[in-house]
Amino acid sequence: MTKQRSGWPRPGRAGGNDPDRPRLPRVLESSEKDIQAQREFAWRLIALARRWTARLDERLAENGLTSARWQALFWISEQDGTVTQQQIADRIGVASSTMVRTIDGLEQHGLVKRAGSKEDKRANTLSITPAAAAILDDIREGADAVRKEVLGEIHPAEIAMCDMVTEKMLTNLLAAKNGAKDAGD
Repeated sequence: MTKQRSGWPRPGRAGGNDPDRPRLPRVLESSEKDIQAQREFAWRLIALARRWTARLDERLAENGLTSARWQALFWISEQDGTVTQQQIADRIGVASSTMVRTIDGLEQHGLVKRAGSKEDKRANTLSITPAAAAILDDIREGADAVRKEVLGEIHPAEIAMCDMVTEKMLTNLLAAKNGAKDAGD
C-alpha cells in the first residue's frame, strides 16, 4: 500500500476511501470564498474557546476559582518552583499586570508561594502549596471531563490535524506580536 506523507493511503488504493480520513483541499488559493471560510473559521474558533472556558468554569466553580486562577494554578503545578509569573502570563496569553493580580489572589488564598528567582533578581518563581495540591486533582478531573464532552467521538487523526493547525496559528500570532514589538523598538 502506497502512503502519502500524511500517513494516509492515497484515494483509490486499499483503505483510500476511509470515511474517517480527514480531507484537505487539493489547491489552496485566496479567493473570496476562501477568505469568507477563514472568517467563519476564526469566529467559530473564538466561540469554541469562550464556550469551552465557560464550561470549564461551570465545572470547576465548586473550587471557588476563576478561569484565570485555575489556569495559572494548573500551569504553575506543571513546573512547580521553576516557573516565573511572566512565563505563566505568556503561556496563558495574558498581560503581565493581569497575571500579577491573578497570582496575588492565589497567594491570598494560600494556593501559591512566590520566591525570588535565583537567575533573575527582578523575577519571582512560583510554587504551589499543599492546599493547592489538594484541589489540583479535582481541577484535572473536571478539565478531563469537559475535554471528553467537547471532543466526544472526534477521530484522533482529526484531533492531530487540528492540533497542527492551531499550533501554526499560535506560532503566527506570536511572530506577529514579536514583529510588532520589534517594529516599535
